[in-house]
Amino acid sequence: MQITADDLRRVERLHVRAWPALETAIIHGWLWRYSGGGSQRANSVCTVDFAGADPADALDEVEARYRARNATVRVHTYDLSTPPESPICCKAAATIPARRR
Repeated sequence: MQITADDLRRVERLHVRAWPALETAIIHGWLWRYSGGGSQRANSVCTVDFAGADPADALDEVEARYRARNATVRVHTYDLSTPPESPICCKAAATIPARRR
C-alpha cells in the first residue's frame, strides 16, 4: 500500500485532535495550541497548513503568544511541514531525524 502526502497530512491532523488544547488560535494557517502544562503536543504549534505570506511573521506571533503566557515555544514539525522553506521547518529538517516505523 502506497502512503500519499494527503494520507500523511490526514494522520498529522488526527494527532492534533488526539491531544486537544484548552486554547487555540490560527496563525497564518498554523494551529497554535496552549494548555498550560503536561503534553508537549498540546502546547505546540502544528505546522500542517500554512496560509500566510511570511513564515517569519508567523513565527514572531507564535513566540509572542507563548512569551505572554511564560511558556516554552514549541513547534511540531513533520516531513510535510509547511512552508518547507520556512526557517523553523528547515532547521527541524536539518537537525531532527525523521522517525520511521
